[in-house]
Amino acid sequence: MSTNEILGLARNAYAAWERQEGKGLGLTFAPDGVREEEGWYYLVVTATNRPRRSFEYYDYLHEIETLVEKELDPEGKIHVLLVPALANVV
Repeated sequence: MSTNEILGLARNAYAAWERQEGKGLGLTFAPDGVREEEGWYYLVVTATNRPRRSFEYYDYLHEIETLVEKELDPEGKIHVLLVPALANVV
C-alpha cells in the first residue's frame, strides 16, 4: 500500500471519528511523515486543538488508530501508530 493510500485512509478515519465524536482536534497528517516497518505504520500528526489533559489527547489518537487499522486490515495484522509532533516542528 502506498503512502498516499495510507494517508487517505487515516484522514478519512479521522474525519469519521470527528463527525461521530464531535471533537475538533484539528489533526493534520504530515505528508512526508509516514514510515512502514514490519507491519507497523507510523504517521506523524499535529493538532491545533489539543485537549487540556494530555491523557485525553492520547486516548483520542488511540481511537483513531483503531479505526485506521480496521480499514487497513480487519484481521489485525497491520498496526498504525499516530506519532504526535509539535506544529512548528513538522
